[in-house]
Amino acid sequence: NVSKKGEEGILPYVKMENDQMVELAGIAMFRDERMVGATNPLEIAAYMSIRGLNPGGYRGVIPFKGAAITIYVTHRTSDVRFRIHDGQPEFFIRLRHEANVEEKTNENVHLRNEQILQELERVDSQWSLKLHESLIAHTQQLGADIFGFGEMVRAKNPAYWDRNIRTAERWQRMYKEIKIHVDIKLEIRRVGMKAR
Repeated sequence: NVSKKGEEGILPYVKMENDQMVELAGIAMFRDERMVGATNPLEIAAYMSIRGLNPGGYRGVIPFKGAAITIYVTHRTSDVRFRIHDGQPEFFIRLRHEANVEEKTNENVHLRNEQILQELERVDSQWSLKLHESLIAHTQQLGADIFGFGEMVRAKNPAYWDRNIRTAERWQRMYKEIKIHVDIKLEIRRVGMKAR
């Protein structure tokens, strides 16, 4: 991706644990050929979500009504669109996640109740929205478009690109200022088994 004008490169960001173990600590983000920052491990899921990479494959623990609920995202879809507004690209990201509830720490939270499940979906969607917006803001601060939004502009509106951007350096500067809107909806498909 380093050779593209509208997308920056990434690599796994690892660290050594106990001189024996290597831990995946996030995603290393590049601008040109220089590493400019890294995500935390949970932001890997946000990156994969925006890119629409499947299977879901990540777990999150959500505080909910005095319990900790473990949710496992099994599938995700991503629809990214843009428009030119006031002379600048503006992006709209629509994410849909399917998830299973794997565990809860409080027996008083009844997940068979449809209203409770809908509230849990809403709470997780809000939490997930903050995670995705935080990752996008971090990449914009660094001027590192790891999602390939610039390549989308280049491919779908080449006349705009050639007239207004033309170079990777200009896109890096513009990327810091563009508006990116995220809409997320989580749907719980299955509730885990109960131990007796």
